[in-house]
This record gives sequence, C-alpha cells and structure tokens, in this order.
Amino acid sequence: MLEIENLKFSYGKHPVLRAFSLSVPEHGVHVLMGPSGCGKSTLLSLIAGLIKPCGGSLVCHARKISYSFQEPRLLPWMNTADNVNFVLGGKGETLPKAEKALSELGLGDSLKKFPSELSGGMKKRVSLARAFAYDGDFLLLDEPTNGLDSETKEKIILKIAEIGKNTPVLMITHNEDDAKKCADNIFLFNECEKQGG
Repeated sequence: MLEIENLKFSYGKHPVLRAFSLSVPEHGVHVLMGPSGCGKSTLLSLIAGLIKPCGGSLVCHARKISYSFQEPRLLPWMNTADNVNFVLGGKGETLPKAEKALSELGLGDSLKKFPSELSGGMKKRVSLARAFAYDGDFLLLDEPTNGLDSETKEKIILKIAEIGKNTPVLMITHNEDDAKKCADNIFLFNECEKQGG
C-alpha cells in the first residue's frame, strides 16, 4: 500500500525528515512510535498529500485516504452529525451512516451538539467517527486515543484492530500499551530514519 524510501522534508532550514524509509502492506495495523517533535505528524501529512516532500520517494497506492488528525479539526458551524456527514457528501441519505458511526463511539446523545458544546474527549471521538465513516482504503491515525478515558480507549483500540483486518492502518501513538493491543507491526521512528542521510 505504501512505499517510502529516503524521504526528506524540511520546514525552511530546519530538517524534519532526513532519510526516512518505511513499507506498509495491504492490510494490518502498523504503529509508528517515536519521541515528540521527530516528524511523525509531518509524515502523515506527506502521505496524505497535504505537503510535498523535499526529496526521496513516496508511493501510496490508496485511492481514498481516511485521516484523523491529532487535533479534532471540526467545523464549528456544523453540529456533530453534520461534521461526520460532511465527509460523506453531506446528503440526507448518508446522514444515518454518520449517526451510526457516532453512536458506535458513544455519541448517540450528542448528534445535534456543536463543537463548542463538546469536551475535548468528545471532539476527539467525533474526529475518529468521521475517519471511520469515510471508509478509506488506507487509514491514518495521529494519536487516536489521546484525551480519552480508559473505557472509550478500549473501544477505539478494538475498532482499529477490526478495521485493520481488511484495511491498512498507519497509527502514531506514544502509548506502548495501546500499540501492543492492536498492532500487527510496530516501527520505531529512529530505526526508519538514517540520520544525516
């Protein structure tokens, strides 16, 4: 699904990725772990095509990428259900699918609430419901369990493992326990990057 070789990226004169290489197969949950500020979130943005690399090779065979960012990035003028339905085309016939995705994450009573009325953990769940409902053929998750209580976290981990049976998932996390519960492969960032390459 994804082949990265000697990928390079810099913000101005500040290199973030020096020579990063990674291969992700067609299915399974693949977890990338590393210290804060090493470039993990930047890597997901590169894979999603939101920014362009400065060098190296990145080939992604996904036709449709689902992406849950580290921050929820909800549209403040839309209620919870419409925030999820927006990525489904915003049509009336897709609204039940959006509502189901939210209900599965314990937000069935908050469908009409706006982002300003939600806690941080609830906003995170809306972001995840949006990514899950989109049904991409490649799922990118940036710290998906941050800010969630232990019960909700368990549900999310089970959902990620379930999705990974048929769809490749690339997940960033600092939580080693979460990684071990759902990962088919765990990659350490410093082992994927050749410093100074």
